[in-house]
Amino acid sequence: MQRLLLFGLNHTTAPLEVRERLVFNFVQRGMALEALNQAFPQAQAVLLSTCNRVELYVCRAVHDRPRAEEIGPFLAALRGISAEQFARELQPHTYHKTHRAAAEHLFTVASSLDSMVLGETQILGQVRDAYEAARTHGLASPLLNTLFQRALAVGKLVMSQTALGDGRLSVASVAVDYARRIFESFSDKTVLTLGAGKMTTLVLQHIAALGPGRLLVCNRDAERARLLAQRFGGQAAPLERLAEHLVAADIVISSTGAQRPLITRELFDGLRKARRN
Repeated sequence: MQRLLLFGLNHTTAPLEVRERLVFNFVQRGMALEALNQAFPQAQAVLLSTCNRVELYVCRAVHDRPRAEEIGPFLAALRGISAEQFARELQPHTYHKTHRAAAEHLFTVASSLDSMVLGETQILGQVRDAYEAARTHGLASPLLNTLFQRALAVGKLVMSQTALGDGRLSVASVAVDYARRIFESFSDKTVLTLGAGKMTTLVLQHIAALGPGRLLVCNRDAERARLLAQRFGGQAAPLERLAEHLVAADIVISSTGAQRPLITRELFDGLRKARRN
């Protein structure tokens, strides 16, 4: 008999600074799955890691490992967090679910009902990527296969056949909608985006439609910035001149994979005079 376990934390249980400590990028997720397979060879698992949640779905025999209380410290250790630090600083923000409750939670996540932006569309692709990564590493058991395939199917139905998907919302579209509440016109505005990934691309799709006077795309990879700027009629902006770009910008949207913030309080405080406060 198989037992389904879920360990996680998300935007409703943990502040950003806590979530950031446990997040896994694409490469780190693969390494985590390999480590899990070595430590608990009888277990199967799917690791879902986004900016708003880190969740590990585990399927294993009833009396096998990992036990529920082992999952959190195991993931924390992979991110360089000691068991003592985890217990003191992260554990109060986590949740555990089993069996039906774990399955119901996954369906809620895939349908964007547990998202920061209700009805956002990115989560379905993120759940699919996590599931495919588990399959690639041979960690998707028959139970997890059935569970995730069904959750993805239901998520698609929710997006296509309910009012929830009518607006096709995303965190990117909400950010741009917020900017529209502040400015009546964009023809005389300079917009600066930091990053060149999926989220920045979504932002640029929405921003470009507003017809900004100047669109700057800044990224540590100059060629990616150039290609993305070219696609949306913008201009690539060198990252080493970030302070200069921040002085010129009316709107700044940052979405990067950097381990540390690119725009700090200290940096911005130094620009106040140039920005006329």
